[in-house]
Amino acid sequence: MYRTVRTIASGGMGRVDLVVRREGSFARAYALKRLHSALASNGAVRAMILDEARIAGLVRHANVVSVLDVGQDPSGPFLLMELVEGISLARLIAASVERSELLPLQICMEIARQTAEGLNAAHELHVPGAQKGGVVHSDVSPSNVLCGFDGGVRVTDFGIARALDRTSSASSAL
Repeated sequence: MYRTVRTIASGGMGRVDLVVRREGSFARAYALKRLHSALASNGAVRAMILDEARIAGLVRHANVVSVLDVGQDPSGPFLLMELVEGISLARLIAASVERSELLPLQICMEIARQTAEGLNAAHELHVPGAQKGGVVHSDVSPSNVLCGFDGGVRVTDFGIARALDRTSSASSAL
């Protein structure tokens, strides 16, 4: 269904691949997140990725990476997400440091504003069944802020976000 092109990012729990789905002459690129194979059979970790899909899938905002689908195949569970064509804020900062140049203040302020808009959308989300609404990201870092070539900034990786009605008790331990 999805053809893997290359790995975009990798971390302690899993990886994100650039994938393409082709139907006839139509093709579209996505980001597909999946657990490392060693973790795919761990029930608590699998519940965490499903929690992430459920929580991130509820947030609909231009400054949050959209979760489009969740599924499972022989390699385990996965999240299908919009592909942000751009670079992480971590890479942008590293490139700036490498060149010994400061990022312009206006760009820094715009990245901060859009990041805050995305986090606010998650925070103000009403989570069905929860006594209080809202999601706290819990891992806002330059690697989880994506700067699109279109000028849009999007928050990603709600994998260890906290919400009051999480289904996985293990997820709050991370």
